[in-house]
Parts: sequence; structure tokens; C-alpha cells
Amino acid sequence: MRRLIFMLMRMMQKANMGSGDADRAYWENKGWLGKARPWHNSHKAEG
Repeated sequence: MRRLIFMLMRMMQKANMGSGDADRAYWENKGWLGKARPWHNSHKAEG
């Protein structure tokens, strides 16, 4: 279920629907608009 919600949110981010510049920049920085997914590196510390 989490992956489905992520994919829906990703589609919205890519279409610039309801997100601001800061949100889109965050997603781009994480690589989530490309092939990266949060569940692949969930145990890494941010920084």
C-alpha cells in the first residue's frame, strides 16, 4: 500500500500538481523522480 501511495505522489510531483518548488526540489534531490526509491535505502542515515 505504501508503494502505491508513493507512486501516486510521484506522479503528482512529476506533473507539478499541488506541490511547491521546495517539495519538487526535495524529491529531485532524493532521486525519487528518477529510479531511486525510499525503501531501497531506508536504513541509511541522512546527511
